[in-house]
Amino acid sequence: MPSHIIFYRTPIPEPETTPQEAPSRSRRAASSAAAELDAASEPLKPPKSPIIAIFGSVSTADIAVSIKAALDQTTQGARVVIGPEDITILAAKEEQNGLLEKGVEGDRLKALGDFEVEAHVKGGEAVMRTVSVRAQENIPEA
Repeated sequence: MPSHIIFYRTPIPEPETTPQEAPSRSRRAASSAAAELDAASEPLKPPKSPIIAIFGSVSTADIAVSIKAALDQTTQGARVVIGPEDITILAAKEEQNGLLEKGVEGDRLKALGDFEVEAHVKGGEAVMRTVSVRAQENIPEA
């Protein structure tokens, strides 16, 4: 079974946003040294990693087909039966509420990134694998 499965999808372009101007209080406060010191002492928030949505999705059925195609390359692997019901997209308990924000919706991956999945092969143990969804490069046709 492959340890890393890669899918290519077209990303949905994000609309460009312009940084909004700080409230007027900040403009007035910026003129005083005390306000600048106060602003510098505030802890910085870590930047949120942007979730880049994709056209279409990668479903557990897509993952199962990819695994089956790789297994079919060997005589022993050709005997393995695996379907979408045997694939589970994993997430830590603290991430359960934010799955949609992380690019997971039910049994589908809907964003670029690396995701952990668990494959339950009939008659065997569950195996964890990494599924990567990468941006598809548009190659102009000649």
